Amino acid sequence: MKNGIRVTARLVKQLVEALDGVKDLELLSDEEIANLLDRSELLVNWTKEMKEAALGLILQGRKIPRYKAAPSTTQRKFRNEKTAAKLIEEAGFDPWDRKIKGIPALETLMGKEKFDEVCGPLVIKPTGKPKLTRG
Repeated sequence: MKNGIRVTARLVKQLVEALDGVKDLELLSDEEIANLLDRSELLVNWTKEMKEAALGLILQGRKIPRYKAAPSTTQRKFRNEKTAAKLIEEAGFDPWDRKIKGIPALETLMGKEKFDEVCGPLVIKPTGKPKLTRG
């Protein structure tokens, strides 16, 4: 991996040099923009690979200035949901959420044909937010 990081580091340097002084994409040709986007994918992948490698080194005991290994954030959860639910009910509260199943689960439950017959007109597929993809 070290070799891959070094080789890609040259490409990162080239990208930084290519971007030096570029403030407005409208000043670039469409081909120049495409080339920079291609290189930026390399930069993103290289950065991810470098971060993973650095984390591995830190976990092995290396001291990398300004960086440390830290646990990711997690959500609290019960050790035993059944016991928690029972105690909450005994305290006079309803711990349960009632929510409709997702469409794939309902299609499995009812069969696709029956689901389409009963719920077909109610199903929509909203347009997603535009994102840049390679085409």
